Amino acid sequence: MVKRFLFVALSLILVVSAAPFALADADCDANVPHYVRAVQLHDMGDYSRALHHYNCALAEDPDNPAIPVLIENLHEDIASAPYAWSAATAEKDPAPQGFVMPDWLTPYEVVPAVGQPVSAPIQLPPPQASTLPGLGFADYIDFANWFSKRGEWQRAAKSLERALELQPYHDDVRCRLGSVYQSLGDDSGALAQFDHVLSRDPGNICANENRRAMLRAANVAVQKAAPTSQATSPAQPIVERAMSYRAANKLFAAANTLIEALAVDSAHSQARCELAKIFSDWSNYGRALREFERILDRQPANACAIGGRLATVEKMLAMVVPLVVDDYFFHARQYLRIEAWTQARDALERGLALDPTRSYLRCQLGMVALQLGDASFALAQFDRVLANDSLDACARSNRDALMQRLRGE
Repeated sequence: MVKRFLFVALSLILVVSAAPFALADADCDANVPHYVRAVQLHDMGDYSRALHHYNCALAEDPDNPAIPVLIENLHEDIASAPYAWSAATAEKDPAPQGFVMPDWLTPYEVVPAVGQPVSAPIQLPPPQASTLPGLGFADYIDFANWFSKRGEWQRAAKSLERALELQPYHDDVRCRLGSVYQSLGDDSGALAQFDHVLSRDPGNICANENRRAMLRAANVAVQKAAPTSQATSPAQPIVERAMSYRAANKLFAAANTLIEALAVDSAHSQARCELAKIFSDWSNYGRALREFERILDRQPANACAIGGRLATVEKMLAMVVPLVVDDYFFHARQYLRIEAWTQARDALERGLALDPTRSYLRCQLGMVALQLGDASFALAQFDRVLANDSLDACARSNRDALMQRLRGE
């Protein structure tokens, strides 16, 4: 009887002692993106709930090096919050310290000087002003962020131009400048910036996406004017004859006949797509991809060209077995060119597993994850880059844009 009593008592003690751990595990809802929620609450100043979600995120991903750093930052914010508040309330007019915003970058809410019209254009200081103490690349990026949030595109453009004077080879800032030019209606200036980036990095996501969006918008009128059916084209009988050759596996006859059809009607998308497929079958991948791109320049949603282009790229990449890290990144760039986001993500992840130090490619991985709707994974990539370089423009700008979107949801 005594033994049974002791056994029951010991069981009760174990259950009671284990209860807090069970409750702690139950607090972490598996359906909540804890990492994203923690960063969001941290930025909002809700420190207690942010700490809870950080701990849950760390339990889900204990190997993530960014989370312990963010938790440490959160504890510093909690410790300094009351002092910062008391200092702000005690000092009514504190003396300015550090960098002071110059007059030409004064926010638009400030009343203009007497005699200066409200709509007066912004006059920038001479280029040598960018060498003044405290006025550096990061300052201009901060000003561009400030003005962009308020729709002050002219000022944002001036700030980005000055940033590029200091770092002319910063592709992310240049691409962002192109986007600002688009907002100002300067499509030719925007296209020049995107082309400049692509001349250095053909796989750049930002430049590729914005450039394609511009070309698609420019071709809307052409697509609307194009006939919905190609049955009335004078080349249609020739195309049908070519398709009969293809069905009989007479590829040379089919290809020559399709070329004949395109000589009659160069806009016949079916003829061009079937010709590109034949080139792909012959392993002439470069010619096939050029033909697919010609179709997509006029008809971005053409299903035949999109499917044929992806199949061609996959056949081309299957010829090479990746052996080194650069092979994976080469594959990623090929997939990015055709917007094959899942394949690009896989290639980037495998390359970064071999060489995790390439911050720009990790930022691109985060951007690809956003395309796939995985905000938590994207945010983790941006934070991992910023943990090593807090001024990284790619990670900073994409993280800020993501957090703005999350706050609006």
